[in-house]
Amino acid sequence: MASQAGKITNSDTPIVKEIEERALLAAIVDSSDDAIVSKTLDSIIMSWNHAAEEMFGYTAEEAVGQSILLIVPPELHHEEVEIIQKLRAGIRIQHYETVRVRKDKTRIEVSLSISPVKDSEGRIIGGAKIARDISKRKAEERNKDAFISMASHELKTPITSLKGFTQVLLRRFKQQNDEYTVRLLSRMDGQLNKLIKRINEMLDISIIESGQLEYHREAFAVNSVVQEIVETVQETTRTHHIVIEQQPYVQIFGDKDRIEQVLMNLLTNAIKYSPQANRVIVRVETDTNGSNAIIKVQDFGLGIARSHQQHIFRRFYRVNEEKSQNFPGLGIGLYICDEIVKRHGGHISVQSEEGKGSTFSLVLPLLPQ
Repeated sequence: MASQAGKITNSDTPIVKEIEERALLAAIVDSSDDAIVSKTLDSIIMSWNHAAEEMFGYTAEEAVGQSILLIVPPELHHEEVEIIQKLRAGIRIQHYETVRVRKDKTRIEVSLSISPVKDSEGRIIGGAKIARDISKRKAEERNKDAFISMASHELKTPITSLKGFTQVLLRRFKQQNDEYTVRLLSRMDGQLNKLIKRINEMLDISIIESGQLEYHREAFAVNSVVQEIVETVQETTRTHHIVIEQQPYVQIFGDKDRIEQVLMNLLTNAIKYSPQANRVIVRVETDTNGSNAIIKVQDFGLGIARSHQQHIFRRFYRVNEEKSQNFPGLGIGLYICDEIVKRHGGHISVQSEEGKGSTFSLVLPLLPQ
């Protein structure tokens, strides 16, 4: 009997382990501070943890068996259709920021991460969703945006006046051949230019966040814009030679000034972050389908660690490493570039290796023929 009991216990060991693992997983899910919800491909709620009850106000008994649209505002129902389409295709959704509605009809800003759920045979049968309340963070961001907008506007007028007075003094002391004073005023003028640039960047952020950044679209040749910006930046540097390696004639439809702003930022960054190098390479290409123009800016400088590459286009993100701390900036230039490019139906990406440099690629739809 003892031997038989031992056999039964041994044969049941995998089952016992599976039960223990499921119990542990259930405990983790239920104790999570984030709402964790599972649903079918028909958007029917299958599970609803304690944090979901706290976040949305519905008990598990009230939510399970109901459509997930229970917590989706009517004007955002199309999001659920898109989410289900991606789940069916096996695509994960990460850090998707949106709005959901509580039982008491108040709204909550959330960040969603959604993964496909498969059965034992590998078929996708639903999705598991993690929802995190980001209302506090978004409110803080809006307050910060309001402050930045107000401060930028308040600073712009006196700085513009200082710039004007400096130019007047420069002309006067140049006429008097006072080289020492001219040199000091020139440095002062340069610092004022940097300050004006920072103020304009902050103003751009506030306008972008309010959705009011204006675009004046026209058809223009990419190679002409690249040539013009390269020549402009080349005039400002004696340390680097900017090489245009290839430049086919291609046209896009967009805001020429804004695209110039993006290129200017990428080129000045390439120079700033490659202090030990002496060249920057610019290439204009088209993709294999001939539907997009690709502008590449390559430097041979510090490079960007892989852990930072997915974050550098975020607002106010700064690489927190000792070698990068010697380079001033607010961490908003690439964010603005990314937003401008997105508004043109394109995207911007980076390939980089620490100590070997970075290549930023700007992809923009070509003007239809």
